[in-house]
Amino acid sequence: MLARKLSPAGLVSSVALGAAVEVGKIGAGKFSDVVDKKLQKEFEERTNTQSKTLVLLFIRDMAMGIFPLVVLAFVPWLLG
Repeated sequence: MLARKLSPAGLVSSVALGAAVEVGKIGAGKFSDVVDKKLQKEFEERTNTQSKTLVLLFIRDMAMGIFPLVVLAFVPWLLG
């Protein structure tokens, strides 16, 4: 094995293998970046949607709690 690496064919194959590994790392890094960006975009879209939904639900719940109190406050005025 050692004698093969010292031959020109062994050196060429070692360089080729090293280059292939580096290309693989670069490709994996780019793929990882693309996936990360897509996941971040999806997360931001979902959190914006959920925030809007939560605000609307909060306003609805507040109205459902305040409206009966307002009605009860005006009942004596309407009957009196």
